[in-house]
Order: sequence, then structure tokens, then C-alpha cells
Amino acid sequence: MSCDVRNVLYVITCNDCKEYYLGQKGDKLRTRRTIYAQQIRDPSTRQVPLSKHIDECYNTEPKCQMFPFYRLKIGRISARLLKEKNVIERNNPKLIALKQ
Repeated sequence: MSCDVRNVLYVITCNDCKEYYLGQKGDKLRTRRTIYAQQIRDPSTRQVPLSKHIDECYNTEPKCQMFPFYRLKIGRISARLLKEKNVIERNNPKLIALKQ
């Protein structure tokens, strides 16, 4: 899958502590990546606590990696949110507590 994929679940892994975050996006994944990158670089634009964690918890570059891992065939947000909830419950990622 590429960054232009839509309607996906994705994972962001912090390169320093190796913890991860699971999320979903209906629009292009590239859009979400751009938003996170801006919020990591510029604290005044932060709207997601995950961006602060990534900024403060690193010793190397790049600070995190983002990968799509599941593409839904149904384009409804309700389907994405349900699948995201199921994946989060099965994996229990520590950084999900940072989700708004």
C-alpha cells in the first residue's frame, strides 16, 4: 500500500521507545502523515498528544514510522471505527491512551 491509499487502519511506531499507536483514516494516508509531521515539528500546531510523545521521546531520526496495515473495502467511517476498535482491543497499544 502507498501513502495515497484511503480507507485504512495504520500504525505509528515511536523509533525510540518502540511503542505504537493504531489509528484509522478515510482520506489519503499521506494527509494524516503530513499533519503528524507538522505537529511533531511545531508544538504550536499540536492537537494530538501523540505528536508531543514522538517529539519528546527520541534519540535518532526519523522519530517515528507510519504504515498502513489494513484496507477496508467499505468506505463508511462506522466500519473503520469498528475495525479500529477491534484491533485496539486485541493489541492494547500503550500509546492509544494519547489519542484524543
